[in-house]
Amino acid sequence: MAKFKERYTGIKGAFRMLDEDSDGFITRAEFAKGLKDLHLDSSITGETVDAVARLIDYDQNDCFDWPEFTRFASAADILDMGVMPPAKKK
Repeated sequence: MAKFKERYTGIKGAFRMLDEDSDGFITRAEFAKGLKDLHLDSSITGETVDAVARLIDYDQNDCFDWPEFTRFASAADILDMGVMPPAKKK
């Protein structure tokens, strides 16, 4: 349980860092800016950023939410993430 909490605290922190306006969604612009802030923009082309954002953005609404982000962040291989699990009912 401790490993799970430690891992998802880190993922949640990354999500919060990227979600600049705290609206619960990371836009492609926020994602690209986050990579730039981490100084990864010099080694990753804009085309690659867009391709990765498209992989994360399962519903293709030009931003990604917490379930989409955790699916990406916990994937062993982002090219083989499979289908999104159904949303939990409240």
